[in-house]
Amino acid sequence: MPVAIPLSLIALGIVWIGLARWLYARKNARVARAHAGWTSVEGEVVRAGVRQASREYEHGSHTEFLPDIGYRFTVEGKEYEGDCFDLARRHAFSKEEGARKLIGAYRAGARVPVRYDPANPSDNALTVTSPHHAGQWAITAVGLVFIGLGIFAWSL
Repeated sequence: MPVAIPLSLIALGIVWIGLARWLYARKNARVARAHAGWTSVEGEVVRAGVRQASREYEHGSHTEFLPDIGYRFTVEGKEYEGDCFDLARRHAFSKEEGARKLIGAYRAGARVPVRYDPANPSDNALTVTSPHHAGQWAITAVGLVFIGLGIFAWSL
């Protein structure tokens, strides 16, 4: 088998990884920008804990721990409830300690800012990850580097 075929497959895989990482970063940035005009109001945490979930895969399963935070807030005299921690990002941890650390500031009774859509306050969240978040830029950079490396390897 010529060496060019395995190298081409490796290069294609590297391009695919880079493209996936780049698209993921763009999606998160787009979600955060779409919600940048949301209004903020003070709310109250009514529930704070960690939820355990199991994800099934073809060759087994994986247990993850997620923040489980409920809150309520009032807009123009009407009370709303929510449980969305972050609109732009899913916070899942392989160990319970990671999720517990994340929810540390969100104990029941705590006053917290809640972001909501002024046109529909039922659409709300505690945080919206900024598109300028360093992690998003790092993911984009890694994606672009992998795309470049894949294209370079493919040209060999």
